[in-house]
Amino acid sequence: MNHSLPKTGRSAFTLVEVMTAMAIGTVVIAAAIHIHLWVGRIARGCEEKGWTQSRALVSSSKLLSVVHQAALIVAIDETDGNWVRLAYPGGAEALLAYTNSPTPNTGALVYIPDDGGAATWLVREGILNYSKNTGSVLPVFARVFNTTNPAHNAIQIQYMVIKPTSGDDPAENQREALNMSLTACLRNYVDPTP
Repeated sequence: MNHSLPKTGRSAFTLVEVMTAMAIGTVVIAAAIHIHLWVGRIARGCEEKGWTQSRALVSSSKLLSVVHQAALIVAIDETDGNWVRLAYPGGAEALLAYTNSPTPNTGALVYIPDDGGAATWLVREGILNYSKNTGSVLPVFARVFNTTNPAHNAIQIQYMVIKPTSGDDPAENQREALNMSLTACLRNYVDPTP
């Protein structure tokens, strides 16, 4: 008695078929990996942009609140524009300053009252000096109107908001940077135009 299986004419894939299937599979897997990496880069960019815009909104709101409450610019750093001393109704004074000391790669804005109160970090990270395309750095704080007329008290505040990264590559650090330029009038501002 013969117990053999019936022959169908074909029992395996040829080498050409196996190689073709492997090549198609490799292309599909490579495309899937590329799409996954691309989506990851897009998601990271959106997250950085969202962080930057959120930090810009918070920083501008806090800065404008501090400046709008002031009645007079007592002094301003005319050289680098890193600080401004403001006087408030009732005689209190405070220093509003840009510093790069809290974190190594980015700066911060701090409010220091003269009455012995604790310094308040308005923005603790993610702030840099605003740079022009020419490479020159603009002052963070600058007086806007006539310096001899105290009724013309307004300050221009310029800075750049970035999400701090662990890398030291400036191009990587400033990829999602947002340039801020605010003009804030003090509470005693009078428009000189009739």
